[in-house]
Amino acid sequence: MEYCLVKRTLTIALAINLLSVVQTDNFRWTHLEPPGTLYKVVGERLDLECSYFKDDKTNLSDSLSMQRCRSRVCVTLPSETINRTSIRTSIESLLVEDGQTYKCSFKLQPDTMSLTYVKVGYRPSPPKDIYCFSRNHLDMNCTVTLADRDARSELVPNITVYFQSTRSTKWLKCPNYNARYHYCYWRAPPISGKDLDNDFVINRGYIILVKVMNVLGSDQSELPIDDTSTIVTISNLHQFKGINITSRKAVLTWGLPEALFPVTFDIDFEINYTSKWDPEKQIIYRSKKQMRKVMKDLIPNTKYDVSIRARGRRMVLDERSWSPVNKVSFKTKKDAPSAAPRSTVGGYFLSRPGINNTGDNCALQIYLKPVPKKQRNCDLSDMSYRVTLEGETNPEYKVVDPAATLILVLSHKSCLNKGPNRVIVQACTEGYQCSRKRSVIHIPSVDKDSDTDSTSNRSHCGGIWRHTFYSVLVNSGLCQCKSC
Repeated sequence: MEYCLVKRTLTIALAINLLSVVQTDNFRWTHLEPPGTLYKVVGERLDLECSYFKDDKTNLSDSLSMQRCRSRVCVTLPSETINRTSIRTSIESLLVEDGQTYKCSFKLQPDTMSLTYVKVGYRPSPPKDIYCFSRNHLDMNCTVTLADRDARSELVPNITVYFQSTRSTKWLKCPNYNARYHYCYWRAPPISGKDLDNDFVINRGYIILVKVMNVLGSDQSELPIDDTSTIVTISNLHQFKGINITSRKAVLTWGLPEALFPVTFDIDFEINYTSKWDPEKQIIYRSKKQMRKVMKDLIPNTKYDVSIRARGRRMVLDERSWSPVNKVSFKTKKDAPSAAPRSTVGGYFLSRPGINNTGDNCALQIYLKPVPKKQRNCDLSDMSYRVTLEGETNPEYKVVDPAATLILVLSHKSCLNKGPNRVIVQACTEGYQCSRKRSVIHIPSVDKDSDTDSTSNRSHCGGIWRHTFYSVLVNSGLCQCKSC
């Protein structure tokens, strides 16, 4: 009995409190028109009216105010009086930053207020970009890039991706969509899906439809794909390496992860290489099915850094179409003996029997050293050099007569070398033990069309350096042998 009485008393008290709350909520002293949340397009006009409803015959409009608030910071807006209980404010052309909270309040009762939330934005634009690709002939991947102002808008757009095969009349919604990255993915099921004609199949045409919507409107864009073979990407290249490396050549080999590619597609390979003599990238393009490339005319004793990437030849010209970059490094072999300095690109070792049969053997070692790139106007791979001795026919270039004239000829096949070119001259013993002292000699240039009586000068493009063997070894102070 007592329990029922207490329960009835609590129920009546709760009802009275709820009625009080409802009455207070229904009878606000202020009212802001229009109420609630407004969605406006940039450039539109905004009119707001603030009113006070208390039954009072005095002029209350002077105590009304309208404010624009963001992050608890409010700014009072200019207004005009409509009557003794109402005021009005207008914004002729809304900006994005006008999307804030607007407050109508009565100064004599600060806790009495009405709010209207205004969001300002744009009607959606067509997507800035739709990029689609296939990884393995059986799937479709599309990434949507919004227009710049839509991407920055507070009115978050809703994106829907549809696809349709050119053999079908039905639009199918993308089954897997990531709203955060605007990314769509679908794959042909093992058994026919909703629409067999719309299953992803290689060498078929499709239409991709992207709709962008927000509370202010919608827009859309289509991407036609004439043939899905044009969007198949290469995920990676395998076992990229250099083999059969000599002083002048190297062979690059690599493999594809997808077995169908060499049969079905022509592929563009972009190969870049750099060296200390050519620090800027040198690009080689290939559009063939072979997974092999021979690099010719390389510089001896030089490290090469090589990179490769690939894409289907019919792919759209887009950086995203390329496979990840694979890299390899190798060093070409030397032309000169092992004692050659690091900066050489080749050389000759000229031995000479000991004088007076002492057994000592002084020799002349010649290295070709490129000048800095800024000082040359040709590729090093086009340059060649040879050594001859006037009056000597020994194929091993053994110098018997110290007075014999040594001739070093530096040539360039395209006759564009204007020099100067440098030659390093160094004295060595028979065991390739060379002195640390080296002499750098400049070879003057000789143009192809230069007027000279020398027959040897006319037979090449480049430079000639002439010295007797004795003057190089002795007068230059390079030979360290006692018998020299």
